[in-house]
Amino acid sequence: MKTLESIRKKGSKRKVRKFNAPKMLEKECGNEFQSSYPIEESSGTFTSHNLIMYFGDVEYHEENFSKDSCFLDILAICKKFIDVYSIGFKVTDGDGRLLKGDQDVMIMLKEHEMEKDIPVYLEKDEMGKPLSFRLPHDDLNLGSCSYVKPKVINVRISGDLRADKKVLVEGDVIDGNERVSIAQLFITSSKEFVDENGLEAISLPKTGRKEFELPQEAVGQYLIAKYVPVNADGKIGDSVYVVSDVCVENSNRRKVRGKNKNKAVALLQGGKKLNITFYKKRAVSDNHKSWSRHLGKIVRDRRICPVRVQTWKDISQSDKNHMWDAIKNSSLIQTSSCTKMTLWSI
Repeated sequence: MKTLESIRKKGSKRKVRKFNAPKMLEKECGNEFQSSYPIEESSGTFTSHNLIMYFGDVEYHEENFSKDSCFLDILAICKKFIDVYSIGFKVTDGDGRLLKGDQDVMIMLKEHEMEKDIPVYLEKDEMGKPLSFRLPHDDLNLGSCSYVKPKVINVRISGDLRADKKVLVEGDVIDGNERVSIAQLFITSSKEFVDENGLEAISLPKTGRKEFELPQEAVGQYLIAKYVPVNADGKIGDSVYVVSDVCVENSNRRKVRGKNKNKAVALLQGGKKLNITFYKKRAVSDNHKSWSRHLGKIVRDRRICPVRVQTWKDISQSDKNHMWDAIKNSSLIQTSSCTKMTLWSI
């Protein structure tokens, strides 16, 4: 019988057939299964081996490691040393070749069919990824590691709470490795949350980066984010809801100036005055801003100034006299160098 070593020496490019785990196929087919690569029970060969796993200075012996064993059995041994669900690791055989699946295990068994002991080395790998599935041993509660129900804390809504803007729903998943947690947005008219019944969904459930664009119908409503934590093994935790502190605003709202209150004049007590100094027909020095605001308030008063005109020529003389009388409610004080006007509160 040709060994794999002899095939390699001859430079053959023969493709190795995929090795199927016998235990899994037996379970699926429901009958006896004969491996595609049976190990001959001839003189000098072993049908059962002693697998020795080395982890640093510690070693573990697994007897009766045979053709019916698979890569999952090696992973179960690794779990005795490290948490394979949260720590990256790699497994190599005695020749330093990585063991990644059943095909690698088959090759290792073929190359060691003349040896009773088969060495395997386990190392932590910071660049590697932990297991993304749960071992069958754990499903049958035979392993030391059991399912952990994930939880999520600090669920929050961040971003610009205005229509047509985007917000981000985030949360911190604990008690397990997060994989595909789900988030969804709802709106409600009340900040008091009772349950999901009656809420209006404004988005579909989303995984990955949970970013949502706020529609126009969310204006004037509170946002409610639903966060469902999902573990790396697919285990689903309890849903957590969070309500926004403020309502969604309309992004098209214009920013305009506030009302001209002119507090310096409006807060004057009866009989009190503000001195206005004029120089070259312009208000200068202190209180010139109050004077300018006072004129602006008069001009915008529809009871004093007409608004449906294009130029000053379109304003009648009577309207001009009326505006001038409103401004002359103050008394003028003449000086040698400039003109002073005393502004009264009106």
